[in-house]
Amino acid sequence: MNVNPDRDSSRFRFLAEALPQIVWTAGPGGAWDFVNRRWEEYTGLPRESAMGFGWMASLHPDDRGEWRARASTAGRSLTVRCRLRVADGTWRWFLFRADHEVAEGDGPPLGWVGTATDEEGGEGGVGISYSGAECRLLDAVLAAAPMSIVVADAEGRLVRTNPAATHRPSVPRAGSEGERGDWQGRWADGSEGSAHPVEARGWALARALEGESTWGQLAEVEPPEAPGTHRTLLISAAPVRLVGGRIAGAVVAQLDITDRMEAEAALRESEARFRTLADNISQFAWMADETGWISWYNRRWFEYTGTTLEEMEGWGWRKVHHPLHVDQVVEKFSHCIRTGEPWEDTFPLRSRSGGYRWFLSRALPIRDESGKVVRWFGTNTDVTELREAEEALREAGRRKDQFLATLAHELRNPLAPVRNAVQILRKVGSRDGRAVMARDLIDRQVTHMARIVDDLLDVSRIARGGMRLRRERRDLAEVVRHTAGDYRPDLEARGLSVSVSCPEEPLWVDGDPTRLAQVVGNLLHNAGKFTPPGGRVWVRAEADPVSREAVVTVRDTGVGMDPELISRLFDPFSQAEQGLARSDGGLGLGLALTKGLVDLHGGTVEAQSDGTGTGSTFRVRLPLAEGAPAPDRPPEPDAAEGGLRVVVIEDNRDTAESLGLLLSLSGHQVEVAYDGPSGIRTAREARPDVVICDIGLPGGADGYAVARALRSDPTTSSTRLVALSGYGQAEDRRRSQDAGFDVHLVKPVEVEELDAVLAAVPRRG
Repeated sequence: MNVNPDRDSSRFRFLAEALPQIVWTAGPGGAWDFVNRRWEEYTGLPRESAMGFGWMASLHPDDRGEWRARASTAGRSLTVRCRLRVADGTWRWFLFRADHEVAEGDGPPLGWVGTATDEEGGEGGVGISYSGAECRLLDAVLAAAPMSIVVADAEGRLVRTNPAATHRPSVPRAGSEGERGDWQGRWADGSEGSAHPVEARGWALARALEGESTWGQLAEVEPPEAPGTHRTLLISAAPVRLVGGRIAGAVVAQLDITDRMEAEAALRESEARFRTLADNISQFAWMADETGWISWYNRRWFEYTGTTLEEMEGWGWRKVHHPLHVDQVVEKFSHCIRTGEPWEDTFPLRSRSGGYRWFLSRALPIRDESGKVVRWFGTNTDVTELREAEEALREAGRRKDQFLATLAHELRNPLAPVRNAVQILRKVGSRDGRAVMARDLIDRQVTHMARIVDDLLDVSRIARGGMRLRRERRDLAEVVRHTAGDYRPDLEARGLSVSVSCPEEPLWVDGDPTRLAQVVGNLLHNAGKFTPPGGRVWVRAEADPVSREAVVTVRDTGVGMDPELISRLFDPFSQAEQGLARSDGGLGLGLALTKGLVDLHGGTVEAQSDGTGTGSTFRVRLPLAEGAPAPDRPPEPDAAEGGLRVVVIEDNRDTAESLGLLLSLSGHQVEVAYDGPSGIRTAREARPDVVICDIGLPGGADGYAVARALRSDPTTSSTRLVALSGYGQAEDRRRSQDAGFDVHLVKPVEVEELDAVLAAVPRRG
């Protein structure tokens, strides 16, 4: 490319004069041969004073050595910070940068070109490359600039453009007189707000040629190459002045910021949408910085609290918290801010009317790319009605439990003398087959009634989390064998055949043996209830080596189930359609109780059936335990042979007399009392081995009072006390134990259970 040195030199000088830094050039030895007018503006000295090494007189004496050291060791570039004395006599820090070029072909150094940028004045610097010839320097500067730059002479004729400008078809190129004239006409007639990019640049150039600098002016344009579209330009312009102040031309820089403006507009729109949404949700919303300082609330917060942002900003929210809760809330919130853990808490907030409502507050940390928390976004949801509903449910649950306990008591009390009468009939015997049939019928129905009551209370206990297991290491195979043996007579009496398969090796599990037997018994009872005579029931216990579980399977050839029933089979009170007769009915609690007990043991239960008439299969899985149980404790001494002296305290005369007769038939000496005070007197006089006492007694002393009185009397303090009550929940057992009872039996008591209790009572000396 042919270059006109004089013309290119003028271009470089135009550009150098337009820049906000001190621009200088020097020969290979470092002597300055050019400096722009910024030298005069900064130092108040003429440019001639800087020529050669005269400029170093304006350097701080302490920095001259630094400059010489850096310059002597510099390669192709130099960067050094020095203090320069400015026009008012003060020292200011400047960043000196320069490039040292060699001629083509590794020739000798041609010189230096550099800038001195005022670091304290806040103006940014633009580094300038020097190639040894000013035209090459100008090409490098223009090529590197990311914005469109054009240079015009004093007549407004376009003399130079950079690649960023000429890549746009709407920008005229420097070239023919026609193009220059077109450019000149456009700027001469242009005005602010023009719709053409060249015209938009034209008014900035016109101002610069008149001596006015334009910084960061916005212009909306419609590019001719894309009709109907609009672009946003950021335009700056500055005049190029020669020595003496004459304007020799101008430089115009233009940057297309359409994308940035659109992004900012989208951000503003998104922000507006967010605030509109946040102001119209039912919750309170808020934002805090990484320190927990809350700077924004939505409209709902101020509507409820009646406060202002000035009052609530930062940690001002504490003013509307309940005094009894605020310290705890602050402590927990501060912990989340320190650790970055998600925030959640429930507390009351004061409304503008002075009342309090409960809110669930949640917040999540917003993190940057490095994982650092930069802000928090949270909401407060009014949960007052929910809390009140939950409290109402809890109260309803308490009333339900109280009702069930009372119902069980009222049902068990009349069952107790009936069962006692059945046991008496068994002991006295009868040769009449009809009497035997009637006795067994009564026994079965009492057992069925007692089972329904127990199931009802057990399901209630499981539902409220009140069921407690007495875990021990047990062989599940043995539990299955014994339970199946207990149920076999009843199943065979229904006309069913029973097959039991258990492994010889133990299936050790950690569980409550009574409840495990109840699970197996419920499944067998269910199979017997829904399998017609002539059917079969299979019981199998085995180990699953893959899942490390013990598996109990109960399968029958009964009526089967459709898929809809299976989906709700383990829900309380859920039953298959049985018609109006309901000959094998119940409350639908057995399977619900089974599932609850299995869940408490950490296991699972499932039901399968191919449909109505195909039978059913129930499968229980329980975790296997490692190893056999520890050796059993030595057995307690057997009770002394012969009968015991027993005092029965019971206000229901049928129950008291039938129990007394039953115990007498077993060889015990029995005395009966019908209220608390008389029971205490009888026990003190008889000094019995055991006292069997009801809890709900008339006469001013209930069963608890009787127990406390007997325990405090030396003559009866060691007597075995047995509570016999229609109340059998955990709280009832705890209260009887606290009162001094050794055993708590629930009416109607099984004769085997009562005999076991009495067998463990030693005779008093």
